[in-house]
Amino acid sequence: MKARMNRLGFHKRSGTSAHELVYCLMIWVWLKVDSIGMFARESLQTFSRARADALYAALNQEDWNWRRLHMGLAQQAVRGAKTSGQPGAFVLDDSIRVRHGKRMPGVSSHFDRTSGRHVMGQQVLTLGIASAEGFVPIDSELFISATRAQGLHLPFRDGRSVAAKRYRVAQSQTKPQMAGNMIRRSQRAGIEADYLLADAWFGTKPMIRLADEQLLTPILRMKKNAMKYRLTERQAGQTIRRVMDVKALYQSCIRCRWQKIPGQPYQARALDVELNLSKQSLRRLYCLYPPDRHTVLYAGDCQVSTPSQRHRGYAQTAHGERHVHRLCHAIAAGLSGCDCGRPGRNECAARGDGHASHGDD
Repeated sequence: MKARMNRLGFHKRSGTSAHELVYCLMIWVWLKVDSIGMFARESLQTFSRARADALYAALNQEDWNWRRLHMGLAQQAVRGAKTSGQPGAFVLDDSIRVRHGKRMPGVSSHFDRTSGRHVMGQQVLTLGIASAEGFVPIDSELFISATRAQGLHLPFRDGRSVAAKRYRVAQSQTKPQMAGNMIRRSQRAGIEADYLLADAWFGTKPMIRLADEQLLTPILRMKKNAMKYRLTERQAGQTIRRVMDVKALYQSCIRCRWQKIPGQPYQARALDVELNLSKQSLRRLYCLYPPDRHTVLYAGDCQVSTPSQRHRGYAQTAHGERHVHRLCHAIAAGLSGCDCGRPGRNECAARGDGHASHGDD
């Protein structure tokens, strides 16, 4: 670990070494202590002789490349856990950490699907890989919306630094753009998967196109909106094509026509529909009907051909999302060294992926 950090430029001229400070920051995040100040008072001396000011200074290092460090560790973890022949899946999810500080940079207004209302906070988009062996977080990015965004109180010391570049990305890119960049970075690093799993926020045409471009089979929870699907049926020897939204599809083709998945407490119904993606069309749409009687609509590819395969994809999505939510809440808790209100801690908000996954490409 120390040699890896030295290669990536994690250096300090004096005082506590960089690798020891990073170790303390990781302990702070995973112990879920509210602030660095509280961690320093209660636990820090157990692990190091460093003081709270040293941890704040480490958070404000603009050129420490946390993303490369995180990617290297993720590569090592994936290689150690990968079993040949077992499919893997990229899992995308976002999480919001509510923030109430009026001077905290990187905070903006986001719609919280859990509470059903808009909140002020920091939103982190995370990409991980899920398989039979477990879940490994790969990359993440802070997303700053254009609504009520709280800017920096002090400019970056160097606009070309890693933190400055990532802050501009957080402000300028959309979440689908961030997701595409994270997937491409992971594939360039040699982390491969067969599927792309995501919840309803990502059930859009651009995300399906992205999956096709990266040679991934998409299993996405689709939005229950006005998006139109084209259904082709044979009736009385004639071919009939109908264009319907999700609600119309459910009423005419799915309701009361569920089929049991062998060995699973789920029912499913598969439909072959087409979705206009400009250059190509989606080949399959299917629904899962869990025991709680809430319909879960997923769009997939014809390669995911059996209900049991589709159920495994659904289960991996839920499994991955649980890990992502835990990770994102820990990350958001550690996003800003200015959690105690100390002024001038701008760089912390530019990281977007916590203290173990920070940096530029």
